[in-house]
Amino acid sequence: MEAYYDLEDRNSLEESENPIAKLPLGVTGVGMQLLIEVITTEDENRSGNNIQRGKSGMHDKQVSLLTSQVVHLGQSIANIEHELEHCDIYYNTLLCQINCNLSPLVVTPGDFIIGD
Repeated sequence: MEAYYDLEDRNSLEESENPIAKLPLGVTGVGMQLLIEVITTEDENRSGNNIQRGKSGMHDKQVSLLTSQVVHLGQSIANIEHELEHCDIYYNTLLCQINCNLSPLVVTPGDFIIGD
């Protein structure tokens, strides 16, 4: 309490004065990313310019995040195409084996007895 009393007239607040400084924050999100940026204000007269600059900075971050997501999606598409090519080769091989096994049955159906 001694430190409080040492403040003398600095320990009182004027009416409607908030003792906690609030920072103007810009909050936005892209996908699962949350962007929070402090909008700096030097003076009340110039706060509009600073807010606009803060919004512009957030826009740049959004564009950067979206660009990285597009690149990631492009890589995912390339991986899926590669996997589909391998599946296509595998299933064409199986189809050829089935056709090779069935072709003797089609040529001479009476020569094979199925079941009893």
